[in-house]
Amino acid sequence: MGYTTEIMPFSIRSKGLSCELLSIYCSLVIQAFVNPIGLESIGWRYYIVFCCLLVVFLAVTYFTYPETRGYSLEEIAEVFDGPSAMPDTTAAERKLSQIGYDEQVEERAGKV
Repeated sequence: MGYTTEIMPFSIRSKGLSCELLSIYCSLVIQAFVNPIGLESIGWRYYIVFCCLLVVFLAVTYFTYPETRGYSLEEIAEVFDGPSAMPDTTAAERKLSQIGYDEQVEERAGKV
């Protein structure tokens, strides 16, 4: 569940997690009914089918999901949403220049 939390914007994160949990629980219910039928039909060979499916899922995940470890949330948003995900900071910079904010003053005050 961590991956969905990282890649979803805050505004739709709850809906994304709801969809993820719904798909997880639906697959668990289906497996609860399918696994006994498969084991009864083909016996121990059903484990080979199950392992092959796991390998396919692992390959799809490895080759299609971008790595998010070590990135900030802003960098992850830029990967999924493009450059438009980054906020426009020009308005904030204008406001700081209007009030006379000086970074060097803050740096000198921090060293005292």
